Order: sequence, then structure tokens, then C-alpha cells
Amino acid sequence: MGNGIWSSGRGNSRGAAAREFDQASPNKVGVWGDAKFYEPLSHRRQFTIQEIWDNYTYFIKQVVPVAESEGVRIGIHPDDPPVPVLAGVPRCVFGNFRRLQARLRDCQKPECRHVLCCGTWLEGGPLMGKDVVETIRYFGGQGKIWKIHFRNVSAPLPHFVETFMDNGYMDMYKIMNALLQNPL
Repeated sequence: MGNGIWSSGRGNSRGAAAREFDQASPNKVGVWGDAKFYEPLSHRRQFTIQEIWDNYTYFIKQVVPVAESEGVRIGIHPDDPPVPVLAGVPRCVFGNFRRLQARLRDCQKPECRHVLCCGTWLEGGPLMGKDVVETIRYFGGQGKIWKIHFRNVSAPLPHFVETFMDNGYMDMYKIMNALLQNPL
């Protein structure tokens, strides 16, 4: 995560505090470990899409041989939230179906797989290019899903709150059924 997982505060899901993201909020912050990132520029400058692609390519070429020799899997998580740019950093490598498909095609090793975050996919809604069930069928059919983050959200972007499984806009039974039909 180039500049963290972003939220704009705490929402409410049936009385429980939950992560909220509102693209229009001036209170957005990215968090990764102890680091915090803020708009307008989280790293003091605007990055280009080409820089992000080049950094990813360099990284994956260095890491895959080591992962392969050590029996380690690389789980590629989609950008969360999957918006085009946050604080000057294009979120272009894993921001939708087409881009994730290209990245996994670039890395044909069995160590490179997808961490299917249902919540992130639902956050993106139509921006993702395919819905979460279609994505499971596509990547699951190729054995390219390594792990599932099974979560739901109140609505797709521009504003969502993480919810309990049965409280979001997606019928999670459909996702579970797709996973059963396309085992990891």
C-alpha cells in the first residue's frame, strides 16, 4: 500500500463502530502501521502512473524468485479503497479487474495470487469492471485466489461504511456459493 488504507472517520453498523470512507470528506487519512498519510500529497509530490507501474515491476521481479525458493506465496490485495488517485499516488496497479488480471498475467508463478477482498471489491462497485462473483469465477477457475477477506459494506463509492455480513448491500450467500463452486 503506497499510502495506506484510507478512511474518513468511524461510521456505525448496528451500534458498532466501523471504518467509513467518504471521498468528499476533508478528514480522509491513510494508515499503514504507524505511518499516517494525508491529502493533498502524502509523499510531498504527485506520482505518475508509469512510476507506480515501474516500481511494481521492479519489486515483483526481485521478490518472486525469493518467494519461489522459500515456498512463500505473494497475495496481491486490491487497492483499498479502489479510487483512481489518493493524495498524489495513483492506485492503478490493482484498482480494478482488468488491472489485476494484467498483473497476475505478468507474474505466472504459482506464488503470485490474488487476495480477494470482497469488501474492497464491493467498495469499488461498477468501477471494478466485474462484480465480486464474476471475479471469483474468473480467478478461482485459474487457481489464482489465495485468500479471502470476507466482508461487506453499506454501498459502493463515493461513500461507504464497513458492515456486518448481513447488513451491507451484497448478499454474502452469493459470494459464499461462488467460492464453493470455485474452490481456492
